[in-house]
Amino acid sequence: MMKKSISRKLMKNYISMYILASVLVIFVFIMLLSLSNVFNDYRDNNYAKQLIKDDYNKIDTKLIKDHNGTIFVVNKDLKVVPIWGENLPQNKSFTMSKWTDFINKIDENNRDFKCSIEYNDKNKFWLIVKMPVAVNFLFNFNINRAKGVLPEAMLILAILCLTCFLIILIYVYIYSKLTSKYFIKPLDMFCYMVKTLEKGNYRERLQIYKKDEFGALSDSFNKLADSLENEKRLRKEIEENRKRLILDISHDLKNPLTSTMGSLELCLQENNFKKQKHYLKMAYDNSIRAKALINDLFEYSKMDSEEYKLTFEKIDLCEYMRIQIASEIDAIEEAGLISEYEIPEKSIYAEIDTIHFGRVIHNLITNTIKYNKVNTKIKISLKEIDENIEIIVQDNGIGIDKKLAVEIFNRFVRENKNTQTSGTGLGLTIAKKIVTMHNGTISLKTDINRGCRFLIIIPKSYNNP
Repeated sequence: MMKKSISRKLMKNYISMYILASVLVIFVFIMLLSLSNVFNDYRDNNYAKQLIKDDYNKIDTKLIKDHNGTIFVVNKDLKVVPIWGENLPQNKSFTMSKWTDFINKIDENNRDFKCSIEYNDKNKFWLIVKMPVAVNFLFNFNINRAKGVLPEAMLILAILCLTCFLIILIYVYIYSKLTSKYFIKPLDMFCYMVKTLEKGNYRERLQIYKKDEFGALSDSFNKLADSLENEKRLRKEIEENRKRLILDISHDLKNPLTSTMGSLELCLQENNFKKQKHYLKMAYDNSIRAKALINDLFEYSKMDSEEYKLTFEKIDLCEYMRIQIASEIDAIEEAGLISEYEIPEKSIYAEIDTIHFGRVIHNLITNTIKYNKVNTKIKISLKEIDENIEIIVQDNGIGIDKKLAVEIFNRFVRENKNTQTSGTGLGLTIAKKIVTMHNGTISLKTDINRGCRFLIIIPKSYNNP
């Protein structure tokens, strides 16, 4: 439907152009004929009759001189007597036959000049005047107006005009087809692209290599297709992550809840108070794990929201780290780990959310305590490097596989698959989100039996609070 509509519109435009061009040609043709008649009348003036005198030596040649004409006399002996001008006969005299030919052709049109001749009976001479033609047309259109010739001449003229108009019409038709094809082919491709996008196929691309509006529109369509394809891919990833999240949550909640229910059931069946207390302790520990998982899920979900914001304040990060380490010393010593600290005495300022950033430090220290043996060495240090601050939490413990280290910051990724002793799998994911919201980065360098080295880099602040 679009193809027919555009083709029809273009055809209307070209037909309008053809009509206007035809009217213009007719108008110009009529004007040329009118001007031709005017100038023919002007050229037919008999200057020889106006200027002739009995004594040709007394002829006023001013008009001839002003128009660069030529005037001469042929006497009764057919000898040429020049009066003025350069366009004289080549021969100084005529023979009778040549003179007769000259007289017979005197009224024929010439592209360069018009001749007029007058005879003086008294002194027996001919006066010939040659005047330059004022205007030369590319064509001469003369019709013998005798009744027997005029109809045939008009018919020929009509055939010529009709042929001219038909040639123009054919040219316009062919030209309109070619130009409409220039428009229609890209538009067909655009229609195909739109239908393809409607079907959800975003991999198709337009192949229009033109440096015009169609080329620009093609680039826009391809960018739109890229955007839709990326959006489709992201939606698919989000859906897969959502399914995986539900599956992981179900799995992680199932174990502690099942253990809790089993412990309570055994407690109800047991009459021994000591065993009942043991089963209640198991139920309580599993409840704690379930609560921790729910808390982490809640925190993780909040951070995924665009409305979630941190509360930043400018503080001395060195003093802040000393306070955080002091709160973890009892747990470190109770686990039998050897601790070492490198915190500068000077003040180094940074803008952080003290609560959430403290959670990152706590998570890294807790993981070191949870997964390593007695006498493992843990070292916490802080350095000022150019525009940034580096916080390092490292140990010489059991470490983890390098392959797992790449994915360790993804949710529900755990080095220890035993859900009874391992964490929720969200701690490092939340830690990474918090560091990222501080415009920083967190990375892990590790290998089995070589310990773990967590590196946090955040920008420092130059102005004191």
